[in-house]
Amino acid sequence: MTQQRTERSVLDQFWQELVECHHDLHAVLRLIAERVCELVGDGCVITTVTEDGAALHPTVSFHTDPRAAQSLQAAIESGDTPLGEGIAGSVAVDRRSVILNDLPGEGRETTPEEYLSFVRTYPMRATMVVPMIAAGELVGTIAAIRTTSADRYTLADLRSLQALAERAALAVADAVASPRSVAGADFEALYRHNLDGVLVTTPDGHILAANPAACDILGLTERAIIQAGREGVVVADDPRLAQALAERSATGRVRAELTMRKGDGTVFTADLSSIVVTTTEQKVRSLVIFRDVSVAAAAREAARSRVAELEQAVQRDPLTGLWNRQGFAVAAEHLLASADREGRVVQVVFLDMDRLKELNDDQGHATGDAALGALGASIHEHVRESDVAGRLGGDEFALLLSDASAGDAADVVRRISDGLEKAGAPPGTTMSHGVVERLPADDATLHELLDAADRAMYQEKLLQRLRPKRPDDA
Repeated sequence: MTQQRTERSVLDQFWQELVECHHDLHAVLRLIAERVCELVGDGCVITTVTEDGAALHPTVSFHTDPRAAQSLQAAIESGDTPLGEGIAGSVAVDRRSVILNDLPGEGRETTPEEYLSFVRTYPMRATMVVPMIAAGELVGTIAAIRTTSADRYTLADLRSLQALAERAALAVADAVASPRSVAGADFEALYRHNLDGVLVTTPDGHILAANPAACDILGLTERAIIQAGREGVVVADDPRLAQALAERSATGRVRAELTMRKGDGTVFTADLSSIVVTTTEQKVRSLVIFRDVSVAAAAREAARSRVAELEQAVQRDPLTGLWNRQGFAVAAEHLLASADREGRVVQVVFLDMDRLKELNDDQGHATGDAALGALGASIHEHVRESDVAGRLGGDEFALLLSDASAGDAADVVRRISDGLEKAGAPPGTTMSHGVVERLPADDATLHELLDAADRAMYQEKLLQRLRPKRPDDA
């Protein structure tokens, strides 16, 4: 818990420093690069999406060694990288972070030509690349590199960089936003005539102003709303309130559903958005926009309850006969708990059928379903009763192999792959896989284990994509 508070404190301080850059893009990017190097690397390269959205522009680089910094800066000045090309371009398109450890350094196949001069002098031993995404839109990428330290990057390092990238993306998006010519009267009209409730507040909960819609929704005058403050209009014991305030403190913005109270004491569910801003007079304000969504929330909750009932009734995937996602989660938790009690190692395997979309498009969904069914049949045949196997959805499958070694997992995967055609899959059907080992008493969640196995599979796919084809592969 102390470590979590420390990490949150670091991120809060980082966000405050970004705010103090006052939308100066160069200052924002420089700050991000310096913090990345302090946190997880010797060097950092930040790209931003070009105006046409077709490429990544290497905007800023930084290295703790001044000589390496000059060499790295020269490398990034060579030009833009089209989306989908290279490691950063692939991460940008797929919107998935990647860790590459134990890199061979100078002259490796996947090194872009423009970086060869740099890596020959400062071999990259490990790198992480994460996308920067703000409000669902790709902003760019952040790459952290290790040229001095030989330490491998870990999932904890990746989570730290991803947390930093979330805040960095918001600051970069704000800095590159196009300026608009809107008069003060326009903003006043937007405030006065907005159909949603708008509150101007301070971050500690004092309400300074309320628009007419807010008064109508809450059934209170503006004066009464100001006197009530946040504690008077938001139900304080709603557990979502503390979480929303913490998120806003960390990132500067939040969207959540909270329970609010009207003047007559009745409560309702509000869809609420809030953002912290600094005015031109350097005063910190929090803007709150809300609407009553009680009817929609009740209908959604009823639908969720019905879906939950149906999911509990059906825990098997009808196409393959394997556990579906819910059934797999339940069976997997039982297996992991048993493995902890008995001190057994578990191999977590993530399987992905290759080119299923192409198969569906070219030969029809019936053929695609046949391929998925064949993979399910081959899994049934080659896993033990003590193992857990499930179809997570689409072309994704997962296995938990109890009391198994990495070699055992490789043998199981090979037998499943070899048995595809025999089980009825179309000729040439292949699959990809990733494996992670789970030791007894490992505190990683099932989701984290599957994510790690999925990442291992994705990284191998990425490296295969980046390696140039040899003439005999054609």
